[in-house]
Amino acid sequence: GIDPVVQHFEESAAAGWKRGTGDGIGDVWGHASIAVRQLTKLFGTFGACNAIDLDIAPGEVHALLGENGAGKSTLVKMLFGVLEPS
Repeated sequence: GIDPVVQHFEESAAAGWKRGTGDGIGDVWGHASIAVRQLTKLFGTFGACNAIDLDIAPGEVHALLGENGAGKSTLVKMLFGVLEPS
């Protein structure tokens, strides 16, 4: 099968998103951004991520910091479509 990230970008392109300008800002897709609301992941009764709201505009750089088990990898996996939110 196709990689979920590649599939997402192909679907975005088909929906009319434009490629970046090459200036380093929003190069993957010029007008794309990341916006999630109430993103949650449960493993049984354990809440790895609980109601996360996140906005990242094109060109912004962010870091995820936290202790082991805080949900950093789980968040990234949900953003890339590797894990389904609960």
